[in-house]
Amino acid sequence: MAKEDELDRLIREVDENLRNDPCWQVKSKNRDWICPYCGEVGVFRSRRSRLTGDVINHLRLRCQNWNGGRGALLTLAQVRAAVRTRSIRTSRATKSYARAQTLRIAVARRLGDAFRPASQVSAQAQKLQEELLELKERLKGAQALDESLDQAREIVSQMLPEEVPIVGDIDLSFGYRPSLKIGGDFYDFINAGDDRVGILVGDVAGHGLDAALIMSMAKKALVMRGADNPSPGDALRAANVDVFQELGDKSFVTVFYAVVDARKNTLSFARAGHNEPIVYSPDLPAPFGVLKSAGIGLGIDPGPLFDQRLEEKTVPLTPGSIVAFYTDGITEAMNASQTPFKIDGLCSVIQQCKDASSEQIVSRVFDAVQKHLGGVDQEDDMALICLKTKRPDSK
Repeated sequence: MAKEDELDRLIREVDENLRNDPCWQVKSKNRDWICPYCGEVGVFRSRRSRLTGDVINHLRLRCQNWNGGRGALLTLAQVRAAVRTRSIRTSRATKSYARAQTLRIAVARRLGDAFRPASQVSAQAQKLQEELLELKERLKGAQALDESLDQAREIVSQMLPEEVPIVGDIDLSFGYRPSLKIGGDFYDFINAGDDRVGILVGDVAGHGLDAALIMSMAKKALVMRGADNPSPGDALRAANVDVFQELGDKSFVTVFYAVVDARKNTLSFARAGHNEPIVYSPDLPAPFGVLKSAGIGLGIDPGPLFDQRLEEKTVPLTPGSIVAFYTDGITEAMNASQTPFKIDGLCSVIQQCKDASSEQIVSRVFDAVQKHLGGVDQEDDMALICLKTKRPDSK
């Protein structure tokens, strides 16, 4: 059977089991998904749009009993017993995470010389990756959990830019708020030539040091390939080869990469399985839309299937339009009533702030998400990049 057919079949089977089989629906108190084959759970949480992919990742790469779907399932009573055992075993780690400090929401300062050379980014990423590997080994040696996790969070924060470039009349800002768990969300800005900037946002499947290591490697490949390729599609195709060679089908990375041309007022983009950015065009009868294009995540396929499914598009940027690039930690932020913030919540803030600056929009979005959570712990990293074009009559 072709790999594409096998993957499609597995996706359908997992989707059906998660909807209909009680053994597949058991969760811990923290709403972690429990595997009905091995009774263990990965470092992921049960988020709606990512659960299927995370479950498949666990079955294929970590589960000792799945055996391609031929393994024996646990009974419902055994799965529930595994939940009780896991709750006792991980209580200390949960308390440690609860004590960890989260970083403030960071809205970038807009500087004209914010670009770092791709070679500098690559060297820094390599150094940070080595530090993460060292930390991972220390954790295996039962070093102090709190101290090691704090160091890992600091390393991850160093991988992400703190500034955005000024490109033409484009108003650009970002916000990032990490979760208590070490996540794999990332973003960056790539020098794509005169008055052209590449905007990169992505997410690694899972959490923890493994996700941070994959993020470091993937972002390094994407920045290098983006600097070498003016086409977003070509950049993602080249980066996919790099990522697959490193991962060997052991995980995957979702990415959205766009290149803004401030002279032509266009946005070219390609999507590797990531959330579709929201576009607000105030002069249109139906102002809201999405940047829709086909594509699967980096690292799932060595090339043929990835290249076949990837689709690059170019759209005009109309005056006063707003584009929101985001990770699903924002739209899937869940309150105590198990209600997610949703795309509707993001659109509502954009509608209310359509005349504000990109920096103000970013701040308002994060304020709205925090209000929606109502004190519930943030489950996933949140990253948001906001782009706004200038109106002819604006100052």
